[in-house]
Amino acid sequence: MGPFASWSRRSVVAATGVLVIGLGATSAPSQTPHSAATRELTVSIVNQGGLDGEAPWGHVSSNPPGIECPQTCSAQFDSGTVVDLSADPTAGYSLAHWDAFPNASTCESGPTCSLTIDDQFNPSVTATFQPAAELQAMTAGPGRLSISPTQPGLNALCKVDGQQEDPDSNCVQRFTTGTRVTLTAEADPGARFVGWSDFGCPRHSQTCTPTLRAGVRYITARFSPVKLTVQGGAFGSVVVETEPGGTCTFAEGAPPCEFSYPIGTVVTIRREHESPGNFWIGGCDGNSGGTLDADVCRIRIQANELIGAGLSDPTAIPPPRGSGITVKRVGRGRVTGRVINGGGTLNCGSACTISGLTRYDQVRLRARPSRGSRFVRWSDRVRLPARVVRMSAVNRMKATFSRRR
Repeated sequence: MGPFASWSRRSVVAATGVLVIGLGATSAPSQTPHSAATRELTVSIVNQGGLDGEAPWGHVSSNPPGIECPQTCSAQFDSGTVVDLSADPTAGYSLAHWDAFPNASTCESGPTCSLTIDDQFNPSVTATFQPAAELQAMTAGPGRLSISPTQPGLNALCKVDGQQEDPDSNCVQRFTTGTRVTLTAEADPGARFVGWSDFGCPRHSQTCTPTLRAGVRYITARFSPVKLTVQGGAFGSVVVETEPGGTCTFAEGAPPCEFSYPIGTVVTIRREHESPGNFWIGGCDGNSGGTLDADVCRIRIQANELIGAGLSDPTAIPPPRGSGITVKRVGRGRVTGRVINGGGTLNCGSACTISGLTRYDQVRLRARPSRGSRFVRWSDRVRLPARVVRMSAVNRMKATFSRRR
């Protein structure tokens, strides 16, 4: 099948440890029935990725009163009482999640955790806090990124090849809001750096230093040439029509086919025959969740890409990495957009965002000037007001309008 057939499902862990604050934080909740009419609620605070000795990254209080953690982390409540716990993160941090016993399903997300005091068990709730800004970096093509500073305990290296992250790299890292992080792009021998996916990065500089705000910031360093790898499946053979191309025949045990192109090249791959229940898997135009049932896979190569030719399951190759888009408006006008083959939409004031996408997704944008204004251009110098952008190439854009003369 080839080197990606048994890809590693290693997930990037954004935290390297936990610091637990609060009474009872290291002991399991009691499951022994009691006869008393009251039960003791214990709250613990966890700094996700925190270092020993750090102050807690948030505060938890209760209604009815009784809990003011980390000062007071346990209190007695009558059985049947509904207790609302509220999380108040320290500046620069956010609540990651709650964990509760019992009534776990009522305390999974959101700033408030509501639970009913059980008449049999002493309840226990953990509030986990994390740095509020998340950087999701990526390399597109033959190169690497270094990240400085890093999240404590994580490596400075970021490198992704064919949807799969290098085992020694940490491309997803979390920071307190307002942190300035320096990203430095370095091309592999024989390759060149061609730019960033974020208009806030200097156009021709190999260094980008964004100030991170709350939420996720996606930044990709782009290199050329890029590699297309076609992994065989039930299609038997496929023809890569874009030069340099050729016919790939996939006998059992045959290696994948590989082709090299300048970044941005549109590549057309045609299958030999249909195979019910098997599909193109990967970033082909028109894919739905990474799956396409068609004679032809057409893809604009923006990174080292892996395409499965006749596979039954999207997880048969490494899945696409997460992505999103932010559009900033300058001047009087409006930007709208929608995800092609998806449900997300944009309707911008001064800025707007679609998150929860993948690198396979494409977004159709339209810039509409207000009366007395005209559309000038997008931040990548394209002057057409309507266009399609690919998440594999673009993550932040600017639309500029000016007064009509």
